[in-house]
Amino acid sequence: MFRVEQAATNAIRGRHRPGVAPRRLARQSRDGGGQRAHALTALVRNALRAYAVDGLAPGAALLQANDVVAHFTGPETFVTVFFGILDTDSGELTYSSAGHPPPVVIGERSSLLPSAGGPILGAFAGKTFAEGQAPLSADQTLVLYTDGVTEARDGDQGLYGEERLLKHAEGLIGESPDGMIRGIFEDVKAYADGELQDDVALVAVRMARPAESHPTPTPPAR
Repeated sequence: MFRVEQAATNAIRGRHRPGVAPRRLARQSRDGGGQRAHALTALVRNALRAYAVDGLAPGAALLQANDVVAHFTGPETFVTVFFGILDTDSGELTYSSAGHPPPVVIGERSSLLPSAGGPILGAFAGKTFAEGQAPLSADQTLVLYTDGVTEARDGDQGLYGEERLLKHAEGLIGESPDGMIRGIFEDVKAYADGELQDDVALVAVRMARPAESHPTPTPPAR
């Protein structure tokens, strides 16, 4: 059985707020801002929590959540979501994405998680969402992020992008999950000259080897 090390951060226009990542991984990015966006976020979060408690797989949970969003909002309102379930015994990650940026798997060879899922939530009712599976080996780290990371812009309006994210993430191997997300966030902020135009959220989850257990010595017989 593996240990899970995890960390999370939210930054609203550059303000860092630490948090904790769940074992059932859900990361969402809303359309726009203000009270309407917060209401949409709450709607999707509560729906996914309910479906997770009912034991629905990621694809089925997103299908149900998509129909809820489409029913209660207009076609101009949408949300992107990544929803994954991590088996902490085997390290197997089962996941599905609704138009969300692909997570990064950081290890000896860092890469983007293969795409699996469907369209953004709320755009089209009745859509299905494919599922993917990927093993997370010991000491690999899964990093989820919102598009505020890859769409951060420098002074010339150039995008931070997935390539830079991967390259920078590889330099953070050996850091703790908290150290990784802090390192990525600081690099994104520096790239944008400290002027983030969108909210940034990051979650890092690592499959770590269990701590070695040492048997309790048996006292000598008297």
